[in-house]
Amino acid sequence: MVQWIILKISLTSSGICPDPVSSGLTPMKYYSNGMYIRYCQGFTEVPPDIPQNSTHIYLAGNQIKTLKENSFNHSQCQNLKIYWDELENIELGAFNNLDNLIGLCLFNNKLTAITSGVFSELPLLSTLQLQNNEIQTLSWDIFTSKKDEHPAPLQLSISGNPLTCNSSLCWMAEAVYDGWLVWLGGISFGPQCTDLTTWSEVNPICGIEGKLSKITITGNQQHP
Repeated sequence: MVQWIILKISLTSSGICPDPVSSGLTPMKYYSNGMYIRYCQGFTEVPPDIPQNSTHIYLAGNQIKTLKENSFNHSQCQNLKIYWDELENIELGAFNNLDNLIGLCLFNNKLTAITSGVFSELPLLSTLQLQNNEIQTLSWDIFTSKKDEHPAPLQLSISGNPLTCNSSLCWMAEAVYDGWLVWLGGISFGPQCTDLTTWSEVNPICGIEGKLSKITITGNQQHP
């Protein structure tokens, strides 16, 4: 017996995708079995029509510059992707009501900083993709007490950001050494420095010389 599954898919020419070749995006409106997709629809904020029972929410190729407080009310959502969306700012409380979120993708945006505690309402967060933004520094307190609250390691990708390598990154070395932080996709998705010579100064500053070998910084060349 053949079972037919009807998917609600709409391809529209009204949307304009950013750099279609690089992004791989085409305009799309889709919803089926808890998966909500809006690609290149010109949204400037999170659309209000996302069904509350959505488990996967993908917003890409829009112009959502700010995620406002309480942008979501989707406690069943497990994966949220907001990428190629011109995102510049995330307000504290933007991820409230996402208690079961496991994966969060915010890559290929224009984030320059992450507000302290912005991920504090995501107790199950296991993967975080921040690559290819404009982040210059990343503080441990964006995760609050992640280390103590959730035993599973956080898989993080942070490559493609103009990070300043100084003592502010010592927490990453400690986290990798302690096992609660791993690089999603391998070391090539770990931190990269705008000035490789700066990273050599972190060793004595952190006082954890042996541990820093686990946080290899990539750029024109790799430092051991």
